[in-house]
Amino acid sequence: MMKITFCTECEPAVLKLEGRLAGPWVDELEKTWRSINPASITSHLVLDLCEATFVDADGRELLAEMHEAGVELIGDGIMTQFMIDGIKYGRNANKPKSLQAGGLRGITAKLTTT
Repeated sequence: MMKITFCTECEPAVLKLEGRLAGPWVDELEKTWRSINPASITSHLVLDLCEATFVDADGRELLAEMHEAGVELIGDGIMTQFMIDGIKYGRNANKPKSLQAGGLRGITAKLTTT
């Protein structure tokens, strides 16, 4: 289940998502987004994901497409922010820093026993 709310009275305009962005709801969000008249938006469009509970692979792909088209993605919570950062900054944002620069080489650990 998903609920989409569009607020043109807000500055900037906000498209708010609540619930699961998966299955047929991905198509519903895309239809809603594409139906928004750019003339009705004074500055830019924000997609509020604060109340999103789940995003499947197709949903993530749509969010990436929306971001590339200029939609600002916002959210709270660790997992939501992790997903948004991955979309904004590319695949490496989803990898720990130690894995971005050639894997685990150079990482050492000292084990002690008591």
